[in-house]
Amino acid sequence: MAAKEVQSEKKNLVRGIPASLLKVVTFLEEGLYYLIAFVLAVAALVLLYTTMHTFVLTKGGHIHEGILELLNSMLLVMMLVEILHTIRISLYQHTLSPGPFLIIGIIAAIRRMLVITAEQANLGDPAQFRLILEELLLLAVTIVLLAVAVYILHRSSVK
Repeated sequence: MAAKEVQSEKKNLVRGIPASLLKVVTFLEEGLYYLIAFVLAVAALVLLYTTMHTFVLTKGGHIHEGILELLNSMLLVMMLVEILHTIRISLYQHTLSPGPFLIIGIIAAIRRMLVITAEQANLGDPAQFRLILEELLLLAVTIVLLAVAVYILHRSSVK
């Protein structure tokens, strides 16, 4: 009987933490995930609305700047949605998957590349131009490496 009590007690303890405390911590963790998801969803919707509103108001003005801002904001919304997707996976599977974070990194790097190229269309200083090219090269390498990581992750999960 003593052996069964020890086994039962081991089931109730995870690294010395009582099961009741683990339930409370799990409840709080999930509550925080839901709160974060709600805040991110509201932020994405507000950003989407304000971006579209601003874009419509600039239809007669500086269309190039309006499109740049629209593109920048849409990519940011995509990143927020991908973070929401990651939170959803975490809540349902109780695991943290690296795939969505890799996708967020790719979107962020592409967003930065597009912003750099659009903002620096009329650059005359050769030194500044070289720095921008170096940053674009690093971003391109980052995108390729993240894409390779996504491919490897996908291949390993298929097998």
